This record gives sequence, C-alpha cells and structure tokens, in this order.
Amino acid sequence: SFVYYLFYSYFSFKFCFFNVFFFVQLFNPNFLHNIFKITKLNDILVGFIYFKILYQVKIKHRN
Repeated sequence: SFVYYLFYSYFSFKFCFFNVFFFVQLFNPNFLHNIFKITKLNDILVGFIYFKILYQVKIKHRN
C-alpha cells in the first residue's frame, strides 16, 4: 500500500504542478520552448521516482 501511496502523491503533485505551470505560461512568450524543457525534466523525474520505488520493493522482498 506504501507504493500505491507514493504513486498517488506523485500524480496529485504532477497534476498540481501542471496547473501552476500552465497558469504561469499565460504570461510567458516562450511557451513552446518551456514546454519542451519541462517535459524533459518531468521524464527524468518520473524515471528517478520509478527506479527508487523498484529499488525499495527489491530491498523489502530480500529481507
């Protein structure tokens, strides 16, 4: 259930983050450029969190 909680908190954070992001973009002329930057950063974040979860699950199963 801990893993589910992590996923839930991550997705709620992502939802909140993108709402704020699009609100800020209303006043920003470099809209497309920033979208590419943010999605690249987001992919790295997703990969890192996913790897962390997998690692924790592996450790739990080993013990």
